[in-house]
Parts: sequence; C-alpha cells; structure tokens
Amino acid sequence: MNTDEFYSLALPELTAWMDQGGTILWSIALVSCVLWLLIFERYYFLLNQYPALRQRLQQAWLARTEHGSWYAHRIRIGLLSEAKLGLQRHLCLLQILPQILLLLGLLGTVSGMISVFEVLYLHANLRSLADGISQALLTTMAGLLTALPGLFCSADLLKRMHWEVQKLADLLTFT
Repeated sequence: MNTDEFYSLALPELTAWMDQGGTILWSIALVSCVLWLLIFERYYFLLNQYPALRQRLQQAWLARTEHGSWYAHRIRIGLLSEAKLGLQRHLCLLQILPQILLLLGLLGTVSGMISVFEVLYLHANLRSLADGISQALLTTMAGLLTALPGLFCSADLLKRMHWEVQKLADLLTFT
C-alpha cells in the first residue's frame, strides 16, 4: 500500500470520526496540536539551544575579575534571571493547555448528554440517541488522552527548568 492509497482510505475515516465528535473534537485537536508544538519547541530549546546560552552566561561570569562585591552578586542574579527567562518561556501556557483540553472534553460530554436528553424529550429515535452518547464519549476520551501526556511533559519541563537553573547557579561560584 503506497501513501496515496493510505491517505485516500484514512483521511475520510478520520474526518468522519472527527465530525462525529462535533466542533468540540476539532477544538480539542487544534489545542492539542498547539500543545505538542510547544512541548517539542521547549525540549528542542532545552537540549539544543540552552547549552550555548548556559556557556555564554558562564563565560560572562568568569570574565569578571572579582566575584565578591555587591555588584557581582547583582550581576550573578541577572545572569541567573536571563537563564530562567529563557527556560520558562511558554511554560505557563504549557501548564494551562492540558487543563483547557480537560475542560473541552468535559464540555463535549455535557453537550453530548444534552443532545441525548433532547432526543429523549422530542422523540425516541435510537440512532440520534446513540449519536449523542457517542459524541459525549469521544470528546471525553479525546480530552483525557491529549491532556494527560501534556500534563506529564509540562511537569517534566518544569522540573528540568528548576534543575538547570540550580546547576547554573552552582557553576557561577563566588571565588
């Protein structure tokens, strides 16, 4: 099976599945894509760009002739703050997006259950009843499956950020 055949078979199935969940499932997919882009960007920064920043900050500290004065302490705090700013970029958003995904999943559950009760009130159409339950379950599952790895990654990035700042603080010694 080549890629054209795969996409011609998989794409209609995926869009039908997404349409079954309604606009909330599309919203979950969009927020999830933003979340994972930010996660990949932060890990890329941490693994590829931060070592050069840490080296530059350490070189700036070592270029000073004295490290014991009040001014030297303030410069050290400034260097640590610069590292912390670079490491904390988008971290607040990374902590909020999984919570938004959970709330979107809950919103999908509520809207699906409302459509179920509308069907029960207006007419007892079993197909419409099943569609409402399906929408409720799909959005709940999507919200949970996308939020939980995001929560784990944001907690891991926060832990790594604190560890890296502490490691840099240890490198900028008072000699």
